[in-house]
Amino acid sequence: ADLSMSIFTKLLWSLWESMFFKSLSCRNEVAYIPLTFTFGDYHIDVCINDYLDVYCPHYIDTVPEKKMEHYVLYMVNYDGYSSCDHTAKGFKRWECNRPHSPNGPLKFSEKFQLFTPFSLGFEFRPGREYYYICEYHIPTGREWEDKIRHRSGPTAQTAQGRDGFIYAGAHVRCGAFNLAESDLMI
Repeated sequence: ADLSMSIFTKLLWSLWESMFFKSLSCRNEVAYIPLTFTFGDYHIDVCINDYLDVYCPHYIDTVPEKKMEHYVLYMVNYDGYSSCDHTAKGFKRWECNRPHSPNGPLKFSEKFQLFTPFSLGFEFRPGREYYYICEYHIPTGREWEDKIRHRSGPTAQTAQGRDGFIYAGAHVRCGAFNLAESDLMI
């Protein structure tokens, strides 16, 4: 059987990893290992120039399209995170919409950097927090259940939005440290 890992599960693995390896030093890559999703206060501590790699679900050709997971990951502000709403001040970061990709799972990388040369890149600042929420589609056969959003917050409880969906999210703390002027040279 083909076991696909959800985008959010991989994000959560890096949270667990950061608890044990953060004391060693800042990492440049985040590794993912399968883990079962559970609700809780999920956060990731990162430093400038760290990466967060997100792998989309990937299926073999024998899995029917209607049984495949599809995801949209949004970056939102705290209000959007706590209210499970990406429409207020949030924007789409990635969309996992090719579960049969011929080259394997799609991979998206977020680089936590001060400056970016890319128009769609995002610049991060030390000492700030950044929030993500995930909207995903898990086919159930019942159209009203097919769109599910998950959120887990500081209370470690499931939250239900005004639209009746369930949400999941995680937040990223960008390491607070002092930067010398010489460190800001491009």
